[in-house]
Amino acid sequence: MRLLLVHSHSLDRLGGAELDLKRYMAAAPSGVDLDVVLPDEPVQVSDYDTVVLANLRPEGGLGEAEECRSAREWMKRVRGYTGYLVRMEMDSHPCTYRDARCIDFSASSWRKCNCRSPIRRTFQGLYNLCDTTLYMSPLHRRVINHIIKVKGSRQVEIGSPVDLVRFRSVIPFEERKHAALITGDAARVAPHAEALAGAEGYPVEFVDYLSVPHAEMPELLNRYKAVVIAPSILHAGGRLAVEAMACGCQVIANERVGAMSWPDLLSSSQDALDTFWEVVAARPARPNPRRFGGLYILGAGSRLLERAASALNPLNELREVRRRGRR
Repeated sequence: MRLLLVHSHSLDRLGGAELDLKRYMAAAPSGVDLDVVLPDEPVQVSDYDTVVLANLRPEGGLGEAEECRSAREWMKRVRGYTGYLVRMEMDSHPCTYRDARCIDFSASSWRKCNCRSPIRRTFQGLYNLCDTTLYMSPLHRRVINHIIKVKGSRQVEIGSPVDLVRFRSVIPFEERKHAALITGDAARVAPHAEALAGAEGYPVEFVDYLSVPHAEMPELLNRYKAVVIAPSILHAGGRLAVEAMACGCQVIANERVGAMSWPDLLSSSQDALDTFWEVVAARPARPNPRRFGGLYILGAGSRLLERAASALNPLNELREVRRRGRR
């Protein structure tokens, strides 16, 4: 099987999405031929049995047109693609602001998203061309389906594939520093993060985001009794939550951490590699029909085309019966 992974950054970048994707690719079964490209690189999708579209949206601040350009380009590229198309959302890209800010996560019901940005409409169109969509957690799935309408795609939740041999408890809890570690930047640490630690009886210590090499994270986490993960943006997964829990830390999190929505966080991580490759192997018998006959067009035009196609199908079948009867 030939598989193409499309992602907005090199997998050598030190980020949660890149660490996850790199681990998925490293676990590829024998017989899988892998290529990894950036969204702007030229590639012929028809050369591949499976195409996995991970993050396509560039860093923020570039303007709406630029931030949905790659998604629009890939909608064109997969037009008529007969292989298996998987959308692997690693973030909140259908949200105009990338942070699901319109959602009050503490409320029992969420206010409807009425954002008119082309970003939301474009990513909804992209999702609805795919055969399968992968989410990083149950909460992540709920958020994306709240922002856009995902239709006709198999939807699967998959955990963060942390190496639980490296990330494990080696220092007894009672011998650790009585403090809570906070690591992040302004977007990843909400103002109430320190108060969450205080409510659990911990003073806090801060470490800048990505300032510690990932290879040293198990040692760092084993020094602390607790880790605070309280982002101001939605964490689709929250790899640090898995790593901290695996290292024996108390995880103190707010309601924006997707990882904490798993019933059993560590089990979801243990199963992640198998789940990913089982999904990749489960190619549907027929590709998503929205990639054919112009049905991928956005807006009202797509609805008219779908209705026309639905109306024509019985007529075409009747004509075929009549044609065969005249033979």
